[in-house]
Amino acid sequence: MGIVAFLVDVIVESLVLWKWEVTQNMLKVSVAYAWATFLLLSMGFGGAAAALTVFIGPGAMGSGIAELMGYFNGVKIPKLIGMSTLVTKIIGTALGVAAGLAIGKEGPLAHIGACVGHMVLYAPVDSFRYFRNERTKREVAAAGAAAGVSAAFGSPIGGSLFAWEISNPATYWSFRLTWKIFFCSSVSTFTLNLLICFMRGEDLSITNAGLIKFGEYDENPYKLQDFPFFIILGIFGGLLGSFFIYINAEINLMRKKYLTTKALKLAETLALTALTATVLFFTPKLLSSTCISRAESSADAEHIQYLCPDGMYNPMATFLFNPEGTVIKNFLSKKAVFSYETLLLFFLIWFVFTCITYGTAIPAGLFLPGILIGCSLGRVLGLFIENYIVQEIHPSTYAIIGAASVLAGYSRLSFSLAVIMLETTENVNLFLPIISALFVSFAIGGIFNKSMYVGAVGSKNFPFLA
Repeated sequence: MGIVAFLVDVIVESLVLWKWEVTQNMLKVSVAYAWATFLLLSMGFGGAAAALTVFIGPGAMGSGIAELMGYFNGVKIPKLIGMSTLVTKIIGTALGVAAGLAIGKEGPLAHIGACVGHMVLYAPVDSFRYFRNERTKREVAAAGAAAGVSAAFGSPIGGSLFAWEISNPATYWSFRLTWKIFFCSSVSTFTLNLLICFMRGEDLSITNAGLIKFGEYDENPYKLQDFPFFIILGIFGGLLGSFFIYINAEINLMRKKYLTTKALKLAETLALTALTATVLFFTPKLLSSTCISRAESSADAEHIQYLCPDGMYNPMATFLFNPEGTVIKNFLSKKAVFSYETLLLFFLIWFVFTCITYGTAIPAGLFLPGILIGCSLGRVLGLFIENYIVQEIHPSTYAIIGAASVLAGYSRLSFSLAVIMLETTENVNLFLPIISALFVSFAIGGIFNKSMYVGAVGSKNFPFLA
């Protein structure tokens, strides 16, 4: 899984940056030509992802978490596992993210891992036939799912707990299986790290790494006076998460009712891609007067010039057109500086488009959108507190607490999410505020509805003891 995660990440980053490079060159000709180029490339990627999903691997649609929850509890789900599903999931996820849709690539890695686990069992090795029973298949699939999440976040413990939490109340799980899955997750994480070191030309190491790492933090990233604000973030995260679940569920009911043919599903994805690309392209134009010199930049990302003069860049465009992982690292950077306009526009775009995109006919994850929404929310609150209440705060800490709150608000994952966030930040000092905000968000969201994944299990009519 470390190799697969590495390949998906390389493909996504290459396509995203190439798409904008071509668009930036067209901006020198005219805005209209640049928009048409950006639109066509986005629709090409999105259309290809949807066509693969609709016509070749329909089992790859969505993140696959709800389906895995059913499968781990004994439900046989057609087309959930297979070579066509695996290939569609890998290519479709990469193309969907490259199209600029409000989805993430980390969630589908769990489904990809489960498929890879099954493929290993059916390798042409004579002794493997003894393991091709239903119990072992589910154990290997759980190990693959854990390995996928571990590679995504550099979190072998969190990945193992994630597999257990989504499989609960599976009867096959045991302490012995937990150790096997943890070992598998660790190998996946360190394999990915070796490949990343090799690609960057760095000395090979076996240190912890992942596709998403949240950067470095201060030894004392918060003070006691910050705790009430962390609780407020948890409340906002729970409310936003429950509202997201409600809106998305209503939209998906409409999809089931009206999108009854493959052609309509493909057309919907193309229309959604066109709308997303158009909004993303023209949003930085609203802040076109905000140009910053590259020499004065605090952003650790590919600087997007957009319509700015040479030697300057547009911060809004930089955060909209860079790979998602790069944007997250900048949200969590101690050096980065943001304006209210940039943060609020970013939050609005990602929240609205995530609500309407998740459920369309492509492979799609919700982890990264949740992190991006939560980071922008936390940064807004942190900026407000810094300007009007307490000056000595760490805005990057508010970003990570916001991310944990929003993720808990709709996923309703508990200790696995807490450990994933802890391992990804690599700072044990953040554990208490993360836990506090996470469980407040969990409790607030639970007042209004069940989790996104349990709701999806019910909408797909899988027999499941929630």
